Amino acid sequence: MAGEPPPARLDLSSPRTYLELLTATFEVVARHSAVLLTAALVLITPVALLVDGVWGRALADGPRARPPTGAEAASLGLRVFLVLPVMSAIGAVAVQTLGGGRAPTLGGALRAVAARLPALLGAVILYVTGVAVGTALFVVPGIWVLVLWYFAAQAVVIDGLGPRDALRASTDLVRGRWWHTAGVLLATGLLFGVGGSVVIGLIGATGSTALYVAGLIVVEPVGRTRVHHLNPVPVREVYQRWIRPIAEAPADELLALKRVAEARVQAPDVRDARAKRRAAKPTAKAKPRPRTATGRSA
Repeated sequence: MAGEPPPARLDLSSPRTYLELLTATFEVVARHSAVLLTAALVLITPVALLVDGVWGRALADGPRARPPTGAEAASLGLRVFLVLPVMSAIGAVAVQTLGGGRAPTLGGALRAVAARLPALLGAVILYVTGVAVGTALFVVPGIWVLVLWYFAAQAVVIDGLGPRDALRASTDLVRGRWWHTAGVLLATGLLFGVGGSVVIGLIGATGSTALYVAGLIVVEPVGRTRVHHLNPVPVREVYQRWIRPIAEAPADELLALKRVAEARVQAPDVRDARAKRRAAKPTAKAKPRPRTATGRSA
């Protein structure tokens, strides 16, 4: 936004220990959560709602849903070939932007990834194929390729390489540091995997898979039926984050204008009503004075 100081430049030239790398990752996510989390919502929401929720019947049947095989395959394919690589590329673009001393934006990150999307998909297809073939050959070659080509998606977007050149660049980057890279990826996977499992377990304890899928609907089993309730928390968060800062001042002005207009319209009606009430009141009649025995008024 205009008027805001530029972010501190992220040093990308100095090597970091694993703890320093993890700390820097959390700092970047915390400071630019609006961009990264919004990008994640843009990517995962259509898959979660349309594929898992509607086609897979998670919104209708909740935790008892039995999704068709096609829905499960489509959900897995979209996550592996589209959501995860694109999110990885968006993160790489955000880090590169911070390294240049600029704040990342959602539009800029999406445009950068969209321009390289065909090459990105090609690299991901080669990557997944290599891992699958290697896994079929006694598993170990698949694990080796999994680490060796892990950075191909980032090389496509950051370095502008084609699919094959990106695989070669990832191989050159990991060569000589395979065990170290594998350890870092394993530790990070366990850390976020355990954290994600805890969150999913807490959400699953509510009895609603739909809450996990959409975050907007809570399913309450009542006998043989299921009652769907709107979860107001995400709606409130969206309002507080995006709508209230923009709409608060104009809304206050409109409400003030409404009160003034209503006061001017109602004022003549109030005066007319008071006048009618006064006219409807009976006037007090003077009581006759009692007369004395001589016939004169007392």
